[in-house]
Amino acid sequence: MHRFGIFALWLGGLGFLGFGTAFLLAPLQTFALAGLNLQGAVAATEVMAFYGGLEIALGGLLVACAMRSARRADGLLLMATAYGGIGLARLIGMLANGADSSFLRIALGLELGLAALAIAVLLSTRRR
Repeated sequence: MHRFGIFALWLGGLGFLGFGTAFLLAPLQTFALAGLNLQGAVAATEVMAFYGGLEIALGGLLVACAMRSARRADGLLLMATAYGGIGLARLIGMLANGADSSFLRIALGLELGLAALAIAVLLSTRRR
């Protein structure tokens, strides 16, 4: 798990850090890329706090876990849970609402793919 676990955590961490930074620096514009049109200072602040702040915090935590061998399994569990939860909720929303777009499909693939990667690394570690 050593190298592959570190790679997975960095990949998941950088994903959260990238999206979080985009939402922090350009909240309404980033939301618009997903087809959501929010307006005003209150909307921008909420997006900055939740989508920006939370994703940056999660990304930072995953990167920190990658750098400490004693925390890698915890980081992978967090990665699987966070990305898996987001992906499953997105899938439920898409199915329940009949929503479909290239943005949703790409996001869903990334989220479930990163969750699956974390789970695969965790399972390979437990088998040894």
